[in-house]
Amino acid sequence: MLNGQNPDFDYALKSMVHLRYSNSLMAAEGEKAIEKLLQVMDEEYILCVEGAVALKNNGLYNIIGRWKGHPLTGLQAAKMLGEKASHILAVGACASHGGPSAAKPNPSESVSLQKVLPDRKIIKLPGCPVHPDWFLGTLAHLLLYGEPETDNLGGR
Repeated sequence: MLNGQNPDFDYALKSMVHLRYSNSLMAAEGEKAIEKLLQVMDEEYILCVEGAVALKNNGLYNIIGRWKGHPLTGLQAAKMLGEKASHILAVGACASHGGPSAAKPNPSESVSLQKVLPDRKIIKLPGCPVHPDWFLGTLAHLLLYGEPETDNLGGR
């Protein structure tokens, strides 16, 4: 995302979106970061997910933080946030189709985001990593024109 050109990251951040949570780009950490993440559920938001979702042991192979003293798993967050999001983007090969994370022997029982949210339309942006212009361009398209056309697999 930081290397995007059309639109670039600076423009996207200042003129297109109000980025509420990014584990790599935010100053908040720990429960304060998770609080920022969960606050979006009271608003309209677009959910963008990177990485496959671990299912084993109720998702405990992928803990994204702690909330009220308990681990918050990627599985819990994907389900909670995915149910209310206006649009969902699976960013990268792992989120789109499971990628290497879901390859055998798959000890974490990782799956694509679509398998966790089977009843939601998910715009898939495969690539490892996804090209930043594909992500930022798709986000811009969503904001300016609505949902983009996708292929038979949900890819853009």
